[in-house]
Amino acid sequence: STVCGFSDNYYLPRYGYGTQLFNYINCEPNQINNLALSGRSSLSFLTEGNYTTLKNSIKEGDYLIIGFGHNDEKSDEPARYTDPTKSYTDDSTVNGPSFQYTLYQNYVKLATDKGATPILCTPIVRYDENGAYTGTKVHNTDKGDYAAAIRTLGQATGTTVVDLTEITKEEYKKDNAAAAKYHAHTTYKLNGETKTPDGRDDTHINMYGAKMVAYRFAKSILASDCSLKANIITNSAASTADDY
Repeated sequence: STVCGFSDNYYLPRYGYGTQLFNYINCEPNQINNLALSGRSSLSFLTEGNYTTLKNSIKEGDYLIIGFGHNDEKSDEPARYTDPTKSYTDDSTVNGPSFQYTLYQNYVKLATDKGATPILCTPIVRYDENGAYTGTKVHNTDKGDYAAAIRTLGQATGTTVVDLTEITKEEYKKDNAAAAKYHAHTTYKLNGETKTPDGRDDTHINMYGAKMVAYRFAKSILASDCSLKANIITNSAASTADDY
């Protein structure tokens, strides 16, 4: 859901960062096929029509940006839960299938087998009003560390990893109060004629946040060996408070 598009009536609506990538990649907006859906894990997404579309349409020369983690952590929901401690070669399903195996077999290998280039993204942080950014705020749960599992998978398979967990953690810790402005808010408080956002959504970002994450994604690709770097707009500007 932190990648997908939304159509809601929030005061500051939700925007996944996938909706803003076109600002930083040299392409037409319709060349980015954002198949992400809200609430899905790397496992539950496999049952969706959008996954069938992915399997049937991905082709040589494409780039597949893979962003899962938030919903894979739902250990009380077998349809969504994956185990972050198992390796990418572990196909066992006892106590939940492997997060790495699910990502590799159904996304990374799918892309490479079709001649496309996979890019793994660790999940963005959840907003922490205390500014600590530890534990589940950075996807390190009592079942294991999901961001670390993605990093390990990338290293083991030679797949580019954009570490959005560390990137957003770094960004938020610069000024945690200001970072709240990156997030969706359901409503507002009215003080005279002044509206102050209220009902902060700690998981989902707004347009301002989506542009920030998409910009940082692009900068990370520029610093990598991924061939997508040739298509990154090198002189693009970071989002500013005017986007808020």
